[in-house]
Amino acid sequence: MNVQTLANGSFYGRAAKPLEVGGVTLAETAYDANFVVPLHDHAHPIMCLALAGRFTEHVGRRRDVLERRAVFFQPAGEAHAETFHQSPARLFNVQMGAECIRWLDEYRVALPAAPMNVSRGRLSILAMQLHGEYRLREGPLRL
Repeated sequence: MNVQTLANGSFYGRAAKPLEVGGVTLAETAYDANFVVPLHDHAHPIMCLALAGRFTEHVGRRRDVLERRAVFFQPAGEAHAETFHQSPARLFNVQMGAECIRWLDEYRVALPAAPMNVSRGRLSILAMQLHGEYRLREGPLRL
């Protein structure tokens, strides 16, 4: 099966203008109800925070239903797809580029080697704080 590789700053759905800071690309994306994101992977690791709506994350044979405040992570090159449910959805995307990866390596910070998701907890809180900072800088979204 043909899998499209997305570069940082490339998204499915409607995306606000990406913000690049220190090798990290930040962007909010919106999806219509029942939107299907085809199988794809990313050139660099990506972490997403669910801001609204429900969707199913498909990774291999695994199917996870995620909703508001869930955080999911995909390593570079990990094929996955999403199916959004019966209401519109929004995600906050954090794409880690080569500069960010070098910085993390320098400080011996290891990213997960496999896909993961967290529904609540400290990671969700930190992701929501980062999204708040992004919104302060970017202002009202026009998706």
